[in-house]
Amino acid sequence: MDRRLFLSDLTRYAVLCAGAPNLWRLTTRPVLSGNPFALGVASGDPTPNACVIWTRLAPDPFAPHGGMDGQKVVLDWEVADDEGFSKVVKRGRYTCAPELGYSVHVDVQGLAPDRWYFYRFTLPAGSSTVGRLRTTPLDGAQQPLDFAFVSCQHYEQGLFTAFDHLAAERLDLVTHLGDYIYETATREDVVRPHHGFEIITVEDYRNRYAQYKLDPALQKAHAMCPWIVTWDDHEVDNNYAGSVGENVFESDEQMRQRRAAGYQAWWEHQPVRVPRARSWADLNITRTANWGRWRALGDGHAAVSQRPGVRRWPACDPLRRLERSVEDDDGRRAGAVAAQRPQRVARDLAGAGAAGDDGAARQSPRRRHPGVDGPVGGLSRRA
Repeated sequence: MDRRLFLSDLTRYAVLCAGAPNLWRLTTRPVLSGNPFALGVASGDPTPNACVIWTRLAPDPFAPHGGMDGQKVVLDWEVADDEGFSKVVKRGRYTCAPELGYSVHVDVQGLAPDRWYFYRFTLPAGSSTVGRLRTTPLDGAQQPLDFAFVSCQHYEQGLFTAFDHLAAERLDLVTHLGDYIYETATREDVVRPHHGFEIITVEDYRNRYAQYKLDPALQKAHAMCPWIVTWDDHEVDNNYAGSVGENVFESDEQMRQRRAAGYQAWWEHQPVRVPRARSWADLNITRTANWGRWRALGDGHAAVSQRPGVRRWPACDPLRRLERSVEDDDGRRAGAVAAQRPQRVARDLAGAGAAGDDGAARQSPRRRHPGVDGPVGGLSRRA
């Protein structure tokens, strides 16, 4: 073969390969070592005509790439009026990428307001658990809201029995105020240990989220209704602020890398609608959430300030008092899950005030405190 023709052909093939889609890297039939939907499903950030649905493919959650083989995977998703999916209203396909932890975030648009729907994800090997989502009422509508807020769910300090109670409540909405995970290494004399050392890299954070997401009670609570999720400090590092870590002497570069890892893993594991960031370390999670006529949930951003030791709290809405009652009381943060279920909170939002003395409740391990059935049940009885 003529050398010049060979080099010319080689150049053409190189250009073709660079410009054409990498179809050979996509598969609809991944090789799986287990249930790819082991981490459950979730929905979140509802609006009158949309809601985000989430899952993450992880057949072997603590293996590299969650046990996936490195290829991009295309899965199917469906939203239906009924749990049997005989009346599918929306469906589509989503490409899961290893660079994003094989996470799935589908922003389902074109739904009817103030409605419940069912959703699921499907691969040839099978379908996920069926989850429930709902849209919010139209702006201006006076519609009651049954919701709970939770925070500070320390895996090592107790079982998540509160989430069993919460799932049974059949709420409209759950808001999570932060500390979804704890970053610390395990200690002696804990109810159930964390895997591994203190987490620093994005793989470390993925594995810690996987450990929490595998909890069946947490999975049931996520599948039951939409969540609105923000973060606090333990999603990255205890009491960090800006580029200053708990140990103070980490460099700005070290803390930006750790923030980037923590924020990316947070996004990969939550059903959230946030804008793309130029750097994961600068991820902006500010967003608004209305419920009919009520601007019920403020801007949803309890972000850590750039000044050490200072938090920025939403300053606009009545629920700020409820949020502070959970987050600012160190005595109440100790439980595995802090939860509150205001009853028909439309009246509170109209001016009845904050949650009172029951702003948060402690969940303790059953083996240490017999007879404790979790905060949600107790709060419901007191309401």
